[in-house]
Amino acid sequence: MRFIHASILASPLLLIAAYSSLNAAETKSAIHDVGFDKIAEPFIASYCADCHDDAKPKADLDLTALTPAMDNEESAFHWQKMLEQVQAGVMPPVDKDQPTRDERKELIHWLEAKIIASEFGGAYRKKLLLPQYGNYVDHEKLFSGEIKIAPYSPSRLWRLSPYLYSSKGSVSKSVKGLQNPYSFSTPKSGIRDYSFSSDVGASTVETLLLNANAELEWQFSEAAAAIEKAKGKPVHRNIAPYTPFLTDRTEFSSEELESPITATFRRVVSREPSEAELARYVTFLRSNIAESKDPTESLRTTLKAIYMSPETIYRMEWGLGPKQEDGRRLLSSNELAYALSHALFDSGPNGGGRSKAALISAAERDGKLKTKEDVAAVVRAILTDEPYRPIGGQSKNGIPRIMRFFEEFFGYNQAGNVFKDGQWMRENGLYHDPRTLVKDADNLIKAILREDKNVFEELLTTNRAVIFHNGVNQDVIDSYERTIADLKTWDDARVKKDIERRKAGTRKKPKYKNNPKLLVAADAKVEMIGKTLLESKQKELTRLLKSGPIMPSTKSRELGYLKAYNIEFKKWKWPREQPFELPKSERAGILTHPSWLVAHSLNDETDPVRRGIWVYEKLLAGVIADVPPDVDAQVPKDKRQSLRKRFDVVHAKRCWACHQKMNPIGETFEMFDDFGRVRQLLYFNEEGLIEPRRSVTVTGEDGKESQRSFKRDEMVSKGLWSTRPVDATGSFDTLGIPELSGDVGNAIEMIHKIAKTDRARQSIIRHLFRYFMGRNELLSDSKTLIEADRAYLDSGGSFMELVVSLLSSDSFLYRR
Repeated sequence: MRFIHASILASPLLLIAAYSSLNAAETKSAIHDVGFDKIAEPFIASYCADCHDDAKPKADLDLTALTPAMDNEESAFHWQKMLEQVQAGVMPPVDKDQPTRDERKELIHWLEAKIIASEFGGAYRKKLLLPQYGNYVDHEKLFSGEIKIAPYSPSRLWRLSPYLYSSKGSVSKSVKGLQNPYSFSTPKSGIRDYSFSSDVGASTVETLLLNANAELEWQFSEAAAAIEKAKGKPVHRNIAPYTPFLTDRTEFSSEELESPITATFRRVVSREPSEAELARYVTFLRSNIAESKDPTESLRTTLKAIYMSPETIYRMEWGLGPKQEDGRRLLSSNELAYALSHALFDSGPNGGGRSKAALISAAERDGKLKTKEDVAAVVRAILTDEPYRPIGGQSKNGIPRIMRFFEEFFGYNQAGNVFKDGQWMRENGLYHDPRTLVKDADNLIKAILREDKNVFEELLTTNRAVIFHNGVNQDVIDSYERTIADLKTWDDARVKKDIERRKAGTRKKPKYKNNPKLLVAADAKVEMIGKTLLESKQKELTRLLKSGPIMPSTKSRELGYLKAYNIEFKKWKWPREQPFELPKSERAGILTHPSWLVAHSLNDETDPVRRGIWVYEKLLAGVIADVPPDVDAQVPKDKRQSLRKRFDVVHAKRCWACHQKMNPIGETFEMFDDFGRVRQLLYFNEEGLIEPRRSVTVTGEDGKESQRSFKRDEMVSKGLWSTRPVDATGSFDTLGIPELSGDVGNAIEMIHKIAKTDRARQSIIRHLFRYFMGRNELLSDSKTLIEADRAYLDSGGSFMELVVSLLSSDSFLYRR
């Protein structure tokens, strides 16, 4: 990769400008402006003028007075607010006549084109870049096939992610106190690594400098210690490049000057320096030594420049390959090697590993990263390479960024960040282990990826689970089968042979050689053992054949977390084969996995709003308006009412415009509590309060309080408590999604219906696009998304083929 001058560090601003111009250009070319009088004016007259005319305009907004010019800030602001309200379905109000889906979309397209083209459209264009606004691009239009623009991404600098920085050799585990200078500025949930979103400020540069100083100080101290310890003998090759500069010499050979520079490039930049770069740094080092007469400090200054070079801060994707007739440029082979490695791994292509080495070989030696077909072949080779395939049950995944996508998309890995009161759990007999729940979800996803058939449908609907599985499933089975095979070989002959072996071993011990009485006693003991040995082996064989392989810790306290699956762990036997099935009426994929349910809950109760928003935005590509600043989004606290009943407040006209998109699907998850357990009843105690507890505080004769467990059903049978069935019904009718309509009985039914739609599959593909491309999709990416969708369907739902399609797409390969 060519050397880039440090002055280019301000280029994230250029990147935003590139996005803005790209979005404006594609909107102008893709959407025909049929005119204000044919679209906006009739829409306003039919659906808006009753409330927003010149008589008594609500919110002091007279839409009938707006003109299409958008030639002043106030006019542009009002048009943008109208666009946001119509996009989110907030306006017209739910109690008014509603436009057809086509009327709404036609107005949205016209408004977007006008706003983006206006001089006041900058704020809106930047907004569309943010992760949470990715769905604003029309879903039907993206997958309609009507967009003919050739896809590409803008030429860009892409700041390193925290993961990429941590993978670099410059972050030595031997150096204490180093800080990662990078963090994400995107929300904690959802796709986080967006190319334009994170700047490099003064604090970042300062941390990089501190890390460089600490790392170099450690390198030189290690070199000094190695020289002292070697006493004239050759030192380790990792230290050798630095040792010549710890002497009083001021003259150095070319090899001595080049060696530490090359070693630092390999470790910090993850590649070899080019000849021009090496010559430049050698010249710099020579001049430093000549001026300061201090070789150690001169080398330190020179190497620090490498630590602070642009490639240690940014990924560079300019498009240095062949230029196309339409102005697009293909990424060069070297750029592609880095782009692919960063897309799949947390390191550059020189970071080690057979697949990464294959990338470099294809790019630099074999010249096989020059076409779309070349890239597809390399990606497919990596994904089918056994050590890198996500194998169900493994604690680690060979391709870390594959698993990270599912964690960021579903968000189940945030379960541990939801506070649950430990004292309350102890008092009520609960054992909550979010880390193990997250591992269970990871292993289930890996098992589904291993099969690689109908992956999205399986992720959303499977009733299978991988539970309390530490990755040694086959090891346990193999050990069990070896033990069974051995036990079956025990007979009278083997017992006699074992007795003779034991006696021979006794006779070799010194204390028995000269003591016949001890020897006789020892032999008698062996004979006694021999009489019962065959019987004990046969009993053990019978026991193991009946029990099957059992994990050593299945009776441990930690298994209390299985209550989250509605499993009585004291009666539970670890299944020999995993994944295994749970009741279909209780579980349907990741959205009913305890880790996801906990991650999308509150500290002490469920959260149907967050759960509904997740489904609407992530699976249905829906748009929900921002919460107005004057709205206090609080649900009344009343322990006499179910949470669903307390949510009746959102049926008010102003609230329901948005909540109609989330509550009717989010409330179907009320069949689960905030620990992920299936529930059918709500229990009300003597005072009429909802009672989730499984124990009571009892005061003994000595005045001390203690916790005593009880069963809630017993309290009901005694007439002390009452119950009400949990209402987990929902509806699709208020969502405005053509593929979905009617009512559903609970989350299981809701998820199965959504999983059958094209929209759910395509929505997940849109999020995977954002993950790999580091940006939101645009209308010009329509061809890429359609090809990816087709690749998934034609391969029988293969996630691997979907990844191949996206990483060999024009959106990934071309820049402009």
